[in-house]
Amino acid sequence: MSLLSSIYSNPIVTQYIALAKKYLGPNSPQSPPALTLGLCIFLTLVYLYSFIQPSILESWPLDPYAIYNLEMSKLTTYPLIHENFIHLIFNIISIYTPLSQFEKSNGTVHTGVVLNFLATLIAIPYCLVGMVCYPNVSVLGCSGWCFAMLTYFTYMRSQVQEFTKLPNTNFEIPTNLTPFILLIIIGIIVPSSSFIGHLFGILAGFLLGFGYLKNFTNPPFKLILKIESKLENLIDLLPDEIHYIKEKDVADLRYKPLDSNISLPLHSNDVFVGTGNVVGSN
Repeated sequence: MSLLSSIYSNPIVTQYIALAKKYLGPNSPQSPPALTLGLCIFLTLVYLYSFIQPSILESWPLDPYAIYNLEMSKLTTYPLIHENFIHLIFNIISIYTPLSQFEKSNGTVHTGVVLNFLATLIAIPYCLVGMVCYPNVSVLGCSGWCFAMLTYFTYMRSQVQEFTKLPNTNFEIPTNLTPFILLIIIGIIVPSSSFIGHLFGILAGFLLGFGYLKNFTNPPFKLILKIESKLENLIDLLPDEIHYIKEKDVADLRYKPLDSNISLPLHSNDVFVGTGNVVGSN
C-alpha cells in the first residue's frame, strides 16, 4: 500500500473528510456555517491583499514587544495574515472542519467572540515569554486557532473516551495527549513553525474545554438576541448555502456539564474525532 493510500485509509482522516463533506460541495447535506466560511474567504482575501499592500506583512504579525510598545492591534491581527500560499491553505484546511462544528454547536456570534478572545489569550503569554526567550521572532497565521480548536474537541472527546488507539497499532494513549503529539510532529516536520505559539494554542484550547473562559466569551444573551432580531432581515438574505446559527438555537446547549451520558459535539459516528494537519508559523 502506498503512503498516500495509507493516509487516506486512516480512520481519523476518513472521519475528517466525511465531516468536511457535510459542509462543502453542491450536494452537501448541511450548509457551511456563516462565520467559518466567511473567515476562510477573508483569510484568502487578506493574503491576496498582502501583494497589493505588503506593509501588512510587517504591521500585522505578532512580535514579543507588541504589548510593551502598546501595539495592541497585533494581539488580534496576527492570525489573519499568512506568509505564503502553502501556509494559508494548510491552515484553512486544518481549521475548517473543527471550527464548523464549533460554530454549529455554539452559534455564529459566540464563535466570533471566542476566536477573538483566543487570539489574545495566545498572544499575551507569547509576548511575555518572547521578550526574554525570543525577542526577535515574530509570528503570523491562524494555526494557534487550529491547535486551540483541536484541543477543545480532544478534551470533549476525552470525557467519553479516555484513551485513543493509535492508527494501525495496538497502542493506546490518553486522548488528551493527542494535541501534544501533533505539536511534536509538526515541530519536527516544519522546524520553522512556532512551537511555543502552538503550545499556547493547546493550553488555550484546554481552558476553553474546561469552561474557564465562559465568563469572558459569553456576551449578554439578551443583547445578542436583540441584535440578531434587528438584523434578522439581513440574515434572511443569506443564500441557503450559508447557515447562520442564531444564539437562541444553541444557548441552552453551551457549556453543559461533561459526563459520559451527554451527547458531545464529537460523540457520533460522523464527527471528526482525531487530529488535524496543522502547518504554519503560529
